[in-house]
Amino acid sequence: HTVILSFSSAWSPPVEGLQQLEKQGFEVKLLYDESGMAFCGWYVTGGMNEMFDYSSLSAEQAAETIPDEIDDEFGIVERLREWEESTGDSE
Repeated sequence: HTVILSFSSAWSPPVEGLQQLEKQGFEVKLLYDESGMAFCGWYVTGGMNEMFDYSSLSAEQAAETIPDEIDDEFGIVERLREWEESTGDSE
């Protein structure tokens, strides 16, 4: 049995809420991207809680830093490439 949710929350992922779900026996997997502040990450039952700051990364650097699963979900690297092309700003 699986429940898939999509939502927006202010500022950061709702880690405390996810921990409460875990206490109730749920397995949790959250992928997130906060494009306005240029960070993304994931939270997975069992203690994986990683955040990746891509605010100062080129598209190439982001491709090396951001896990494929997160990038596949949100298209972060492609978005950065498009930005670089539009501004002529690439490393």
